[in-house]
Amino acid sequence: PSIGTTTSQFASRADLEAELTTLNETVEQALATKDHAAASTSRDEIYELELLRIEYPTILELDTQIVQNQKEMTAAIKRKDFVNAGKISDVIDALEQQKKTEEDKMQELGGTETPAEHVPEGAALTSRIGLEEEIQKLTTRVQTTVMEKDFKRAADVQNRSSKLELLKVALPTMPDIGEENDDTTSEVQKVGGGNSISPLAEATTSYIMKPPPES
Repeated sequence: PSIGTTTSQFASRADLEAELTTLNETVEQALATKDHAAASTSRDEIYELELLRIEYPTILELDTQIVQNQKEMTAAIKRKDFVNAGKISDVIDALEQQKKTEEDKMQELGGTETPAEHVPEGAALTSRIGLEEEIQKLTTRVQTTVMEKDFKRAADVQNRSSKLELLKVALPTMPDIGEENDDTTSEVQKVGGGNSISPLAEATTSYIMKPPPES
């Protein structure tokens, strides 16, 4: 790909990550033959493609968006704002389809998620503590790159940090889970429903209990 590649070139995040893997291998080969000019060119292409990651959410990030929209839809139904609830439902359906596309592409490429060595910082984190630590690392990196006057890189790192902030909803603290379940139980009792679990708690439990991918 050329520098300034548009997002329309890739059908999924998996395709983007596969291209990044190929380019990283090209860099390694160029360095092995001491072709530093070719390595530099490939690194520039890698940097440009890495910036596109924000346009292609990971499966975990899609799960997060789905949970957020489920909460908004529940709130809209509670307000009896059924028109808006219907629109949000359509968004959820689209996100679910996008998630399925990513999962199918992952399977087609023989992977389970974005390659570990190229995954955005924190995308494979499985605990809130780990997520917070990764965000702190990125915050420190932003400060360092600003001091070095590498503002382009600082912006990239800040974008990644902002994306990790969005993942907090998928990895809530125990008090967050308790509050969410208390609120949901109260609403279910008001409408005479049975035992239930909120979309957030359900998605979180599913994610936490999901076994790690085989290496």
